[in-house]
Formats: sequence, C-alpha cells, structure tokens
Amino acid sequence: MFTPPRCPNRDCPRFTDPGPKFYTHKGWYQPLCRPHPVPRFRCNTCSLGFSRQTFRSDYRDHKPYLNAAVLEHLCDGLGFRKTARKVGLTRRCLELKARKHSRTAALLDDNLKERIAVCQPKGPDGVLRVHFDEFETYETRRNTRPITIAVAIESTTRLHFAAVAAPIRPRGKMTESRRAAIEREEALYGPRRNRSRAACRIALGKAAKL
Repeated sequence: MFTPPRCPNRDCPRFTDPGPKFYTHKGWYQPLCRPHPVPRFRCNTCSLGFSRQTFRSDYRDHKPYLNAAVLEHLCDGLGFRKTARKVGLTRRCLELKARKHSRTAALLDDNLKERIAVCQPKGPDGVLRVHFDEFETYETRRNTRPITIAVAIESTTRLHFAAVAAPIRPRGKMTESRRAAIEREEALYGPRRNRSRAACRIALGKAAKL
C-alpha cells in the first residue's frame, strides 16, 4: 500500500514535517495509460488534493510508456531527431521529455552525493580532497563556438562532483575565413562571452557543499 511521504504543497507545513496521518484517503481513479487504479489523497492541513502519481517522475507525462525507450536511445548516443523517429514522437515532445529526465537525474544525483560524501575517505585534516580542471570542446562549429567544461572530482576515489559547460571566446590562430565566420555569427547572435569563471564557481560550489 502506497503511503504519501509528504504534502506536495511547498507552502504547507506538512511538506517539511508531514507527521503521522497528515492525509485522508479520497478514493481512486483509473488512468488510461495504466491497468491498475491510482489512489487519491487530501492533505488535512491545506486541503490540497493529490495522488500517488504526484510523486512519480512521469507525473503529467504524455505517453509515459515511451520513457524507458527514450532514455535508452539517448544514453546510447542517438540524436534527438533519430530518437524521435524511432519512438514515434515529434522532436519538440522528445526535447521536453529529455529535459524532464535531466531534471530528475540531477535531483537524484544531488541526493546520492550527499549520502556518499559522508562515507568518503578524508585527508588527515578531515576534509575531502578535490581535483579540479577544465577542458575545451565545441558546440556545432569548432572554429566559432568553443566551450569549456569545468570538472571537479574527489581525489582518492575519483567520485564525480560536478561538470559544468559554458561558452568561451574563440581563440588561437585567426585566418581570414575563420574571422569572417566569427563576425557572421556575432552579427546573428551577438558577441560570444567568456563564461569560464562562472562555470568554475558553479563546479567548485557543488564540491564545496559536500
């Protein structure tokens, strides 16, 4: 039997302190995408109605039965267009699903790291040792759209703490054709800013929380 872990209303006191029997059972409903009924509940404090589905990662999803195939294809390295064709979605719908999966995975990642950090081996002063570095790659065009990726890992176990991508300005040898390509893109999108410092702050900040 499913038991709601908390009230989903962030403004309700039962969100952080649910306590025993903070809810009342309010029957069931039959979803079209599942063979079994889903229980409904109501918070006794704020009167918000919710169901078991409210706490699932596929809450309000269209065609949730495609989620596993979407994840499998994207994790295998397939592009959005090809994945959309294989599972029978439009590219826009696939993009929305991918963004939602990314947010869910990021929250899970943060929760697991908080638990793992407690068990990590520490240095003689009792703190975690962090290795930090950046590497460069590009998005779409090597000559005009370079990006940096700031990476922070735990020194002993190589536990991955953070990897933050950010745009940087093109640099290196400037040929006439490359300079012209950069000028064309700046005319369309504006000057490309260097966000390397911001990426480093975010990556180190995530490691500092642990």
